[in-house]
Amino acid sequence: MTHKEQSITASRYQDHGGNYGILVLPAGKQHDSEEWIQLYHTIFEDYHEGSPNGQYKLVDEFELIQMLGTNYIEEFNQI
Repeated sequence: MTHKEQSITASRYQDHGGNYGILVLPAGKQHDSEEWIQLYHTIFEDYHEGSPNGQYKLVDEFELIQMLGTNYIEEFNQI
């Protein structure tokens, strides 16, 4: 058996002031009895904290768009 390396498509967003960041990873799709909904894992980081920190939240595509709004810019997209 061989080990197959896989990468995760992820995005990291930072606010325009450089104070906060959000890491976004796809979590798959779920059917809500009417349609398939894309879900995302998000980790919100406060750069003012002196130690590692983060707030986790599972959101759908609509919530993600609201979360990012126009305040965040994408930094990179592959882990």
